Amino acid sequence: MIGIYMGRKRGEVAGLKWTDIDLENGEMTVERSRSPVAGKGVVEKEPKSKYSAKTYAMPPTLTKHLKKYREWWDGYVENVIGDKYQGEPYLFLQYTGKPTYPSTIYTWWKKLQKKYGLKDVHYHSLRKTNISVQYASNQIPSEIIAGRAGHANDRVTKQNYLTLFKKDDHKTAAIVDSLFAAK
Repeated sequence: MIGIYMGRKRGEVAGLKWTDIDLENGEMTVERSRSPVAGKGVVEKEPKSKYSAKTYAMPPTLTKHLKKYREWWDGYVENVIGDKYQGEPYLFLQYTGKPTYPSTIYTWWKKLQKKYGLKDVHYHSLRKTNISVQYASNQIPSEIIAGRAGHANDRVTKQNYLTLFKKDDHKTAAIVDSLFAAK
């Protein structure tokens, strides 16, 4: 849900801690990313873009689900992980109490696709869908979309995502034609 509702990358999702989630105000702070590095294992660092490291408002539906998940998580830590818990409040933990690997999030996504008969697409497609839907709504300024995507400005965001709406370009041409064409 964080991938589709927030457009967050899997490394950012793997790096989320409960201290980053403000359930009262419906906000998520992205401060870190967890990525596999050959020969070093999983490395925790700042997000890929310095513009991603900030606080974002969460959609109310996601906030509601995270509240329920938090209740489950507390019980899981207490009753399943128990003494193995290392005190790091990552949203997603291994049964050993350590933070989950970023690749595990991808594995969960693959299982969900199979379970619900969804098209086989990469996890990053959730991010692309989130951004594309924002553009398609025609209700959100491109600067806001770029900011929520963690981009420095809307130039890169438009360049990467507006090509998905090529058909809208033809629709625009028809509208312009109807405005200027002699009747």
